[in-house]
Parts: sequence; C-alpha cells; structure tokens
Amino acid sequence: METDPWDGPLVTLGSAADAIAFLRVHRLSEEAAAGVAATLDLPMTLTMRGCVVYATKAGTPPRSA
Repeated sequence: METDPWDGPLVTLGSAADAIAFLRVHRLSEEAAAGVAATLDLPMTLTMRGCVVYATKAGTPPRSA
C-alpha cells in the first residue's frame, strides 16, 4: 500500500454567498449556512488535507510513480 498525502490552501471564501454555497455542499440548511456565514471573517482561505491510497492485491507489484 502507498499513500500520496496532500495539504494545501484549496478554497477561498471571498463573500458570504461563497461561504453559504460551501456550507450548503456540506449539508447545512440554507438558514444554518447563512447564520454561520454571518459570523465568519471573510475573505477566508480553507486548507484541505487528505490522501490518496493506492493498494494492490497480495503478490502484485506496486504501481510505478
């Protein structure tokens, strides 16, 4: 198994409308998203972290990079 981690400033919320749209994608209701967006110090850059995991079946050579 190999992992390819990533970490970066990938999303900038420049306005309350941007923040509401971002929060709606993450399943907040319109009302809840608007309430949270009103409390944010905008513009705001969000850092996203994660990784891609590559796994192979036992006995299979790993993929080349």
